[in-house]
Amino acid sequence: MLSWRVGALMDVFQWSDIYLVGIPEIDEQHQQLVELVNRLGEWASFGIIKSEFDAIVAQIFDYAATHFANEDHIWAGMHIDVQHRQGHAEMHGNFVRQMRHMQQQFDNPQRDAPIVHSFLTAWLIYHILGEDKRMARLAGVLGDKPDELAETGSTRILHSAVQTLYRELSQKNEELVALNNGLEQKVAQRTAELDVARVRLMENERMASVGQLAAGVAHEINNPLGFVSSNLYSLGEYVHDLLYLLDACIAVEPTLGRGAQAIQHIHSLCEELDLPFIREDITKLLNESREGLDRVKDIVQDLRIFSRVDGDNWQMADLSEGLMSTLNLAGKQLRQRAELRLDIQPLPPVRCNAAQLNQVLMNLLVNAGQAVQAQGWIAVRTGSDEQTVWVEVEDNGCGISPANQHRIFEPFFTTKPVGVGTGLGLALSWGIIEQHQGHITVRSAEGQGSCFRITLPRTQEGLRNG
Repeated sequence: MLSWRVGALMDVFQWSDIYLVGIPEIDEQHQQLVELVNRLGEWASFGIIKSEFDAIVAQIFDYAATHFANEDHIWAGMHIDVQHRQGHAEMHGNFVRQMRHMQQQFDNPQRDAPIVHSFLTAWLIYHILGEDKRMARLAGVLGDKPDELAETGSTRILHSAVQTLYRELSQKNEELVALNNGLEQKVAQRTAELDVARVRLMENERMASVGQLAAGVAHEINNPLGFVSSNLYSLGEYVHDLLYLLDACIAVEPTLGRGAQAIQHIHSLCEELDLPFIREDITKLLNESREGLDRVKDIVQDLRIFSRVDGDNWQMADLSEGLMSTLNLAGKQLRQRAELRLDIQPLPPVRCNAAQLNQVLMNLLVNAGQAVQAQGWIAVRTGSDEQTVWVEVEDNGCGISPANQHRIFEPFFTTKPVGVGTGLGLALSWGIIEQHQGHITVRSAEGQGSCFRITLPRTQEGLRNG
């Protein structure tokens, strides 16, 4: 008879003859299922770890599937109409679907084990006393043996209660399935929205980094443009004078045969215009102009490498190239605040999103520049081994307090004054390096400075192809 215990143990299913359907093979398998369910209850009562929970549930599930197939085969060999057999098989299929769904949701054995145990107990009692005995009577196995459910009022009440419990558990399970599907859709939607927001934040942070560089870059471009413009003005004056001299030569050409007077006039013009100086200075101005234009070209090239118009592509890239371009862009401002100490070693190419890594390097350099005081220094180092490549940015600035070191990669966390920085630079840098299957670490002592180190694997699995 069934015993329902409320206490430390959940061994609620005690096998008795009332559960026999009259077919030894089916009865033996039913009894084995009951023993497996009781084992789950016993383990759960004394504390069960996830690996044990998953193993016993999988064992129950596998044994039940084997039993269902065997039972359906047995009923098919008896004189039971197809409609009854199909209805019975559908109940088996419904159990399999519910168990499979429950398995997918398991994550806390202490919470899940009692739920699964109650569901299995209710289902077995309902199925054996109700459905399997009904099939046995249809097959004529029980013969004229009286129906215990009709004879015993207490058993009938118990069976009704178990039916109610099973139906409620099934209904709750179906509701959980629907709720879970809804939650999965909402999670997918929110994830997509967060991805869009993250892309926007990254673009905003990149624009913030470029904005911090704007004054320095404008100054860098303005200097060569200034002397190129000045040189072009002087060159215009020189060309005017040379054309004037040329016109004079053409004008006196018919009189050259009359002697020294015409030649003297040409010499006077040469002295007046200072022709030797023009000859010397015009070459110098042209060279300076070429150098200025080359400088502008280099700055534009550095900006192109930093921004990477094709920045969504993952491709093999030289981190040293991106680092040097970023240093060229930020170097003017950094050198105004600190001494730059470079130890840039050749690096093997790695598959990466170069634009994103350049943004990370810019964030670290700008942060270092904001951290140092007078007589400060910023060191930039690179290196590699058989497995990784790495870049370090170190400064002797204000450092980071121990209380803040575990928070510096949180979005919007900043210790800078209002209006200086967005609080997103290090958080986005962390995410970018994570996407590259690398990691970013920091060593810092308050008042002594900080050292950020980026480490990337030389070979990455699962990254997007360029």
